[in-house]
Amino acid sequence: MSEIIPEIVVKSANVCQLAVSVIALSAYLPQWIKLLQTKSSDDISLRSWILWMFSTSLAIYYAIVQFLMNGRGWPLIISSLIGFGSILFTIFLIVRYRSKKQATVRRVTRKNLFSRDSVPMATKRRTTGQTLNCDSANRFKKH
Repeated sequence: MSEIIPEIVVKSANVCQLAVSVIALSAYLPQWIKLLQTKSSDDISLRSWILWMFSTSLAIYYAIVQFLMNGRGWPLIISSLIGFGSILFTIFLIVRYRSKKQATVRRVTRKNLFSRDSVPMATKRRTTGQTLNCDSANRFKKH
C-alpha cells in the first residue's frame, strides 16, 4: 500500500492525527476551567461523559488492532489515549464537584420512587380536598 500512497501523504496524515489531540485538548480546557472556578458540576451530565469514555476506549482498541495488523497508526493510538485521559480527568472533576445536595436528592428520589408517600400531587388533592402550593422557600402550604 505504501507504493500507492506517497510517503509524504502518510506523514502529513500522521501529523494531522496528532493535531487532533491538540485541538481536542484545547476543547476540554474551557470546561475544566469552568469546573475549577465554579466548583460545581450539577449542570453537567455524567452519563454523557461515561458514554464518551466508552466510545473512546473502543477507538483505542481499533487503533491498536490497526497498528498490530499493518504497523501504522501510532498517531491514532496516541490521540485516542490523550482523549481518553482528558475524558477521565473531566469525569473526575464532575464527580469531585457534584454537590452533596444533588446527590442526596437523587438518592431520596430513587429510594422513594415507589413508596406510599410518593403519590402524585393530583391524587393528594383529590383525597384531602386541599391544594398544596410551594412558596419561595420551597415549603408547602395548605390552602
